[in-house]
Amino acid sequence: MVALSIVQQLISLNHPSGYYSVYQHHEESYWQHIPNWILEAGQTSRIDTILDIGLAYGTLGLFSKLNTGADLYGLDLVKLISDDLLKRYAINYMTKNIETEEVAYDTRFDLIIFTEVLEHFNYYCIPTLLKIKAMLNDGGIIMFSTPAQEYWGKVSSYDSWRHMPTTDQPVELKDAHMYQYSLDELTDIFKIIGIKIDRMQLADGMNSFKHFNMQLSKEMV
Repeated sequence: MVALSIVQQLISLNHPSGYYSVYQHHEESYWQHIPNWILEAGQTSRIDTILDIGLAYGTLGLFSKLNTGADLYGLDLVKLISDDLLKRYAINYMTKNIETEEVAYDTRFDLIIFTEVLEHFNYYCIPTLLKIKAMLNDGGIIMFSTPAQEYWGKVSSYDSWRHMPTTDQPVELKDAHMYQYSLDELTDIFKIIGIKIDRMQLADGMNSFKHFNMQLSKEMV
C-alpha cells in the first residue's frame, strides 16, 4: 500500500508553488474516510479506470492510481497539478468546465472521485450529475464529499438548490461555494438521478465544519 502521506509529500515536492504545502495539512479533513474506502474497493472489485473530477493537486487521484494500478483521468476547471506529475504518472488530463462543456472520453469509469466540487457548481446540478452518472460503469462507484449544510449553514446566493440557474441563463461564473447541501437535499437529488448512497459518514472538517463523505453507485433497474 502507498500511504496517503507519501502521496502528499510527492505532490508537495513537485508542485511549483508553496500553496499545496499549506493545503495538504487540512485537505484530508474534508474527505477523511474516502482513502480507506478506496483501498477497500480495490480489494473487493477490479478498478481499471479512474476519473477524478476536480483533480486539483492530484492527491486522491494519485493515491487511487498508485494503490490500484488503474488508468487515471483528471478533469478540472483550473489546472493546479504539476506537468511533471501528469507526465510521470501518465495522467490523462483536461481543463474543462463540466457544467457547460462537453466532456467526452473513450472509456467509462470503475471509480469516479467527486470531492469538494458540488458546492462550487454555478448551475442547477441535475444535468451535470446525470452527465457524471453516464460516465460510470455498471457496478462502478463514486466517492463523493461536500460541506454539510447542517454545520456550514446556507450560502446566501439561493434559498434552494432547485432555484439555481440553468446553463442557458447568463450568469457570472464564480469559483466559490455557491450552495451547500443538507443530507435531505442530497438524498432527494440522488434519488432523482438514480444514484444510491451505499455508505455515509461525516468527516471532521476544519473547526468542526463537517463534510459529508459518501460512497455512491447506480440504482440498477
